[in-house]
Amino acid sequence: MSNYLNLVGELIGTLEDLREKKEELKSEIYEEEEERRRIEKELEILTERLDRKQQ
Repeated sequence: MSNYLNLVGELIGTLEDLREKKEELKSEIYEEEEERRRIEKELEILTERLDRKQQ
């Protein structure tokens, strides 16, 4: 019974660690997507400027 409880405790700890890592990854993904959107917007603005200068 003791081994079973130890195993359950380890599994719970592992699940908690995985949940924490999942939240960290979600946060990183969100930040990277925000950065990508900013870069795409900046690229759009710079492309429009370049087009106007070339005309």
